[in-house]
Amino acid sequence: MKFLPQLLVLLHTAGIVSGVNIFQDPEILFIKPQTDSAILYCVHDGSNHFYMYWYKQGSDGEMRLFAFSLNKGAAEIVAPFGESKYTLDRPKVQNSSVQIHSVEAGDTAVYYCASSTTQ
Repeated sequence: MKFLPQLLVLLHTAGIVSGVNIFQDPEILFIKPQTDSAILYCVHDGSNHFYMYWYKQGSDGEMRLFAFSLNKGAAEIVAPFGESKYTLDRPKVQNSSVQIHSVEAGDTAVYYCASSTTQ
């Protein structure tokens, strides 16, 4: 019997901060490493939450900011994370998505999305 390695991506799927609801999709994602990419989605209902952030919490437990957006259409990947690895899309103030390219075992993590009225 042969087992294929898989990447496990866990998302913190919902939260309420300052009266704003945040939803992430999918909740759990299994991917075959080195062949696929993954897309993670985040939506919030705060019309004045112009700032959105993406964090990655790996097996060491440390949460690291890897991408952020200051408004719709604006996106930045934070060093040392590379743009060749991640693509951030922000088509609307309340929507954001991150694509992880060429997933590998090191991408296994819990991914969090956050929004804010200030930087």
